[in-house]
Amino acid sequence: MVTSSLMKDMTSRTDVYRANAIRVLCQITDGTLLGQIERYLKQAIVDKNPVVASAALVSGIHILQVIFVIILLLIIQMFILVSAHIHQQEYMFTCFLL
Repeated sequence: MVTSSLMKDMTSRTDVYRANAIRVLCQITDGTLLGQIERYLKQAIVDKNPVVASAALVSGIHILQVIFVIILLLIIQMFILVSAHIHQQEYMFTCFLL
């Protein structure tokens, strides 16, 4: 029930709700739920709002310990982000790779 509420917040128009939902959902999730939130994370990484994109990138760091395959898919989206030349998000991407 909590995860469905957080997934609903990930599609909210309010950026603060989306960023917080991403952070919390990635902290409480296990490997089985990551497949369901993968699409939302990919969308959040390339989001125009830096708060949402940063939350998705930092959450990707935490997810790295849980599952490796989804991270590879997220890295593809991060390369798209870096090609857009958004400096704050480029910095977060560099931290993610380290």
